[in-house]
Amino acid sequence: MSSFFPCIRPIRFLASIKQYHHAYSTTAQHPLTPSLKILFCSKHFSEGKPWEPLANTTFRPHHIRTCTAADLHQTLSTWRPDVLVPWWHTIDHHLLDRASSLTLIHQFGVGLDNVDVPAATRNGIWVTRLPANGTGNADTVAEHAVLLMLALSRRLPLAVQVVRNGGPFGQPYGMGMIEKTVCIVGLGDIGRALASRLSTWRMRITAVRHRPELGTPPELRDAIDIVYPTSELHRAIAEADYVVSAVKYDRARNRRLFDAAAFKAMKPGAIFVNVARGGLVDEEALADALETGSVGGAGLDVFEREPLDTRSRLLVLSNVIATPHSAGVTDSFYEMGARVFAENVARFARGEMVKYAVNRPETPRKALREMGEEDDAVVLSIND
Repeated sequence: MSSFFPCIRPIRFLASIKQYHHAYSTTAQHPLTPSLKILFCSKHFSEGKPWEPLANTTFRPHHIRTCTAADLHQTLSTWRPDVLVPWWHTIDHHLLDRASSLTLIHQFGVGLDNVDVPAATRNGIWVTRLPANGTGNADTVAEHAVLLMLALSRRLPLAVQVVRNGGPFGQPYGMGMIEKTVCIVGLGDIGRALASRLSTWRMRITAVRHRPELGTPPELRDAIDIVYPTSELHRAIAEADYVVSAVKYDRARNRRLFDAAAFKAMKPGAIFVNVARGGLVDEEALADALETGSVGGAGLDVFEREPLDTRSRLLVLSNVIATPHSAGVTDSFYEMGARVFAENVARFARGEMVKYAVNRPETPRKALREMGEEDDAVVLSIND
């Protein structure tokens, strides 16, 4: 019997729904909120969803401008924004050393893989992001994970092709998820949102987390059967019919966590899903495992290099469903995320400590005053 780590309620756990609703209802149009220049390193949130309309609603009274990667440097030097939203663009030390007007980098999302946080800190620039929980991000990414699980289980691409080709009905033969075991690697916001959804599906749920002493989240005590430490990853995934990667990526700690040895440890024919970060997976090892059938299928929303090379071996395999890092790109995240973003920028404009900051410059270009304990109650939950 595997070791079970009892539930220990984390200190300063997630903020309550009430607190998030308070954040939404607190408009950025505070009478004492100075206007800032905010530069988005992308013309659109996604196709058909430009940033500019938010300037007249959610982002008032701030000034919004967008740019492409090609004109980022020029826009930084001529428009001199206060706040930079990286989106997909790489923000390296070369850019930060020259961006003298920047006081805040605020990602419109959870990931900061593309931002040189130490360089920003050296330059006195605050760096923050949106939480996955309370913005629609964790929920929609969890939904996408379920989508990939279902599509692979029921061999959806082949089923669609059978109908289009006029083939006989009653095929292909699929796999039901009921009474199967799913191992969720990472019990942060996304992992918990996924476990919550699958808890009503009569599946056995196990999990792996970096900090096993935290045990099972209180709200999932009846849903998750056992929590393993990362050191027992192979043991955990060996008994699973589905392995879902929802773990926080740390290049120094878990790059290529899912390597050839991990895929060999999986139950033959099991399905692998990654909605976390591409760097967690050795893509060549995964392709090998998929070709031999030791891994039955893979649903991948993220890749080590994005966009994925069209010559990738993964794209020619019929048991792979790949999506373009779109799990969180939804109307829910666009609208809910914009409200949380606007509130945090408003705090910054008023000189208040931003929420979800990942650094603390010793000599910041803009000094921020600490708020009370109650005000600082919403703490970013990591996907561990």
